[in-house]
Amino acid sequence: MPSFHNAYYEAAEYILLCIKHNKPNLKTAIAVWWNPPWGGSYKLNTNGVCIGNPGRERRTRGVIGNANVDWVLGFCNTFSLATNNQLKLLALNEGLKLIEYNNFLPAEVNVDSMKAINMLKNGNLHYNAILDECRSRLRRLEAPVVQHCYREQNQVVNAHF
Repeated sequence: MPSFHNAYYEAAEYILLCIKHNKPNLKTAIAVWWNPPWGGSYKLNTNGVCIGNPGRERRTRGVIGNANVDWVLGFCNTFSLATNNQLKLLALNEGLKLIEYNNFLPAEVNVDSMKAINMLKNGNLHYNAILDECRSRLRRLEAPVVQHCYREQNQVVNAHF
């Protein structure tokens, strides 16, 4: 016959190991800032904005800067109907077009959307046409790496528009 203590310890072990406990969401503060591109190159920062999904305010915007921290070229477009992800990709494509047409090479590319970066790598049935266009442009531009930047690092785009 099991003792009270054995049953108690087994119940306590079960509770600790099997029941999901609400753990506090621990946040870590990290310092972020915009880094200029390395000497002789350009940096593209893009942003797509959609308040709601699809929403009211639908814009793409971007800034191309150089190693001297000068704003070289920028763009801002509005759309009648779009989703957040679509606008992030359209902003990336527009920025890549400007790099290609103006021969701003070599180039670094920053976007504030991990979803957009993952779609570039893995595809997405809804956005394959724009993804293919972005991939094609990236190949023609000597395959710059599309890097994630935090929204706070991307304020350079929001400051100009």
